[in-house]
Amino acid sequence: MAGAAAPTTLDPAEATDSASIAVCSLLYEGLVALDRRLRVIPAAAAWWWRSPDGLRYTFHLRKGLRFSDGSRITAQDVVSSFDRALTSIGSNGIMAGYLSEVATVGGRPAIFAAGPARVTFQLNQPSPAFLSKLAFVGAAVVDMARVRRFGPVWTSHPVSSGPYRLLASSDANEIRLQRNPYFRPTPPFTSVNIRLASQQQGIRAFTRGQAAVVSNLAQVASLRSQQLAGLEIVPELSLDYVLLNVRRWPLNDRGIRRALSLVVDRPRLVKYAFHGDAAPESGMVPSPLLPRESRQRLDTAMALFAMGGSGHPFGSGLRPLRLVYPSSEPDRILAAAITRRWRTSIGLHVTPVPLSPGLYQFAVRTHHFDLALVRWKAETADAQDFLGDQLVGGAPQNFSGWANGSFDRLMRASLLQSIDSWARRRELLAAEAIAAREAPWIPLDTPLQAALIRPGLLGVALTPQGISVQ
Repeated sequence: MAGAAAPTTLDPAEATDSASIAVCSLLYEGLVALDRRLRVIPAAAAWWWRSPDGLRYTFHLRKGLRFSDGSRITAQDVVSSFDRALTSIGSNGIMAGYLSEVATVGGRPAIFAAGPARVTFQLNQPSPAFLSKLAFVGAAVVDMARVRRFGPVWTSHPVSSGPYRLLASSDANEIRLQRNPYFRPTPPFTSVNIRLASQQQGIRAFTRGQAAVVSNLAQVASLRSQQLAGLEIVPELSLDYVLLNVRRWPLNDRGIRRALSLVVDRPRLVKYAFHGDAAPESGMVPSPLLPRESRQRLDTAMALFAMGGSGHPFGSGLRPLRLVYPSSEPDRILAAAITRRWRTSIGLHVTPVPLSPGLYQFAVRTHHFDLALVRWKAETADAQDFLGDQLVGGAPQNFSGWANGSFDRLMRASLLQSIDSWARRRELLAAEAIAAREAPWIPLDTPLQAALIRPGLLGVALTPQGISVQ
């Protein structure tokens, strides 16, 4: 792991940093997982059933599930693991917020064991993204007997439910894992040794044949120039965009917002500001989560037409606007480039304003801004994280103030569908098209991540969520 800090915990319910998530993902298994295309697939659950109203999920565990000490994994183990994670006993409230759609009964999560191999979840609202959330490592099954016996130090010698078990963890930032003999299907590697190193140390170890995988690599453009064999690059589940405060004039004018969006030259902007470490993104949702044709295009003539149609040809009569951004060099370069483009293309004067992180967050959350540079990192591998959480009228994270009845109806309808249904995909695409036309925000780019993976190494791939071992 190049440039990563040591894992802060081996408790999956507390894992939030990349190193802890990576290790815990090898030690523990949840009911479902995500494949390399971010589709939900069976894991500890062989199959599941969803009620027509979307409020009840029943999971049937696969046969022969065992912990790494050979003891059986039952439905009650699953229930106890979730009860621990969702009641803040072991997660400090992390998972309770993440799986907030799980209903409660008598102050406890509404999760029940209906027999030795069947688990039922009751939700307080329909949530197609619920399945995707269950793929997060915090929803993994742990050995509660060991947790109760050893208390806070149980992670020193944990019993695994996943493909590997902990062999040793040294103070030299090295973790050694060994294949869990009871896990099925058989894991692809006999052992996995994880070592923390600088990026250059990792690359040298890889080129010398001393490392099979090096993850967490930065400076993608530099890596590409080295033409390293085995280099894989994928987009993150993040989006950089310009947020527009539609409560303020003139940004309450759809024509002005459209003009701002239509003159953004994303490929040139990304090349200038990120030097190849990001990919242009034209949709309101990162492409891996909602594949579709481009929604946003470069069209200066149409932008000028929109400005004129709003009564402000080439920006005449418009007040100067302010673009706030977190004070950093990459954001400064990006803000300068995009405001210069607006001024020269459509005559709209926008002043970049750097703010400290605290002042920036206050300005955005209290709507004291005209425009703001935002980087949104998805918590779940689902388009709902972008469209529903940020654009539905009245949503807590809807800082633009935009609302559209047709958009909201489509998003409500999508909640009644299963996560992978064509009906849901159709509704999400239609909702995204409305948002793209209305332009409450302007998508810019998706950051890239890179890893080195030995050519011919089967079972390992780089995905938008990191290294996958399947």
